[in-house]
Amino acid sequence: MKDYEKFIFSLKKEERSLRAIKEFLSHLGNPQNEFKSVHIGGSNGKGSVTEMIYRILAERYLAGRYISPHITKFNERIAISGEEIEDYYIEEFVEQNRNIVQSIKMHFFDFITAMAFKYFADKSVEWASVEVGLGGRYDSTNVISPVISVITGVSYEHTDKLGSSMEEITTEKAGIIKASPVVIGPMNRLAMEILKRKAKRYLAVDEHIILEDYEIGERFVRVEVSGEVDGKFQINSGGKYQINNILTALLTGKFLADMGVVEWSDIRKGLYKSNFPGRFEVFEFEGRKIILDCAHNPSAARYLADTYLHLYGRDGCAVVVQMRDKNYHDFLREISRAVKCMIIPKYDYWRAASQEKMVLFAKKFCDEVIPAESVSSAMEIAENYNINLVTGSTYLVGDVRRWLVKER
Repeated sequence: MKDYEKFIFSLKKEERSLRAIKEFLSHLGNPQNEFKSVHIGGSNGKGSVTEMIYRILAERYLAGRYISPHITKFNERIAISGEEIEDYYIEEFVEQNRNIVQSIKMHFFDFITAMAFKYFADKSVEWASVEVGLGGRYDSTNVISPVISVITGVSYEHTDKLGSSMEEITTEKAGIIKASPVVIGPMNRLAMEILKRKAKRYLAVDEHIILEDYEIGERFVRVEVSGEVDGKFQINSGGKYQINNILTALLTGKFLADMGVVEWSDIRKGLYKSNFPGRFEVFEFEGRKIILDCAHNPSAARYLADTYLHLYGRDGCAVVVQMRDKNYHDFLREISRAVKCMIIPKYDYWRAASQEKMVLFAKKFCDEVIPAESVSSAMEIAENYNINLVTGSTYLVGDVRRWLVKER
């Protein structure tokens, strides 16, 4: 780990307040006001939609993208028109601001969000696609004044922080809604009704798009739509769950086109150029397929299992790690539909769920469950299967992806 990463990751991880980031941004000259933005929140799909909107905007503007978490390396979180933030900028920013960060007791997400906004301002970014980190109302990104707010699907997650009911969780997500248009993607009826109530007169578009047909491959999703948007569109990534993400991006793109910000050619090209590491990412490795997917809640697991079954039938094994604050009982139930074996490694991270509990739950749904001493030993066991699905945690996917990239 680099020195600047040690400092950044040493910061405390959360605070239910925007006090510190507002104070820090004021110290930096309020860089968040120097560019236009689209703000994307939700439970599932917000990272993919952020990438799609970023690529659409980058067809015409100097565009920035801010996402979290990263998959392989920290720099992935912040990018401008296809180029990740440079190490030297991060190092200088840390050194220039170390003292004030410690004095106002900033937390991790406040710091990196402020750095992203300062980087965008310093590089004269015109538009930025900004992903919400957690929730919405108190998220560090909720200091921008977006041209459009976007909320993708809402599901049960982070119940210890966002509330235990769908209404509480959705209300937290709705905290990013401001006096500007709101795009609501496909989601469950209750969440949709709550968001429409919160959005009131700001609602731009919601469900006026009809999915006529779709095709899913290992490395692409193609949709045909009608209604407010008409035609065929493609991204170069697998995953049935990407269908809803494409629809949400198309709705947002339509609004941007209506405003004269982009043209339909930008939307089509931007979607096609979108890149999704760790989202149904297929590697051919030593005679087997290794599929990486960052699904981490039951809703995402259901879509992942559906895609896997559609392409391969029930086959292969899954290597699964979950964080202890996730609903890993239901997650494992969904994944078990797709594979014949589950491998549950010990995972050396304080947030990781207990291996013993994971194995216990997995055995309820899968006949063959194998505990492993580490991720590396889990991948060795997985060599006995022609398809390996690695899922459940962004941290796990990042570890395996770094190994695959190094070994190839």
